[in-house]
Amino acid sequence: MRLRSVSSLLGGAWEGSARITTRHSASSYGRPVLLVGGKPAGTLEAALAGYQIVKATAKERAELDRGGYHLPDALIGTAEAARALGISTSRIQALVRLGRLPAVKVGSAWAIRPADLELVRVRRPGRPRKKP
Repeated sequence: MRLRSVSSLLGGAWEGSARITTRHSASSYGRPVLLVGGKPAGTLEAALAGYQIVKATAKERAELDRGGYHLPDALIGTAEAARALGISTSRIQALVRLGRLPAVKVGSAWAIRPADLELVRVRRPGRPRKKP
């Protein structure tokens, strides 16, 4: 899974891989433990670091919740989403308006989960063919 830290309390902004396991000495009674850089991160440390989920499977999300790690999803704006997909910001806004790309309006901007970009990543280039 990929996490992002947005707090400057524990070393500043960071993005990288992490994993959740029950096979670690910090795990008690089979409770899942989050390992960041190979070291266990407690629930308080995860909250103070402001960890956000960038990418995780459904199973990893369930294990995080079971371990008491209630981490929010990381959100990106239309400009970052457009760069990731190689399309224009106006096309991202159109995909949101059409309902093909889930997003949340925050003030005057759109907030998009990076994982939702996969919903529109696979598409045919160009215009659709007209039916005869």
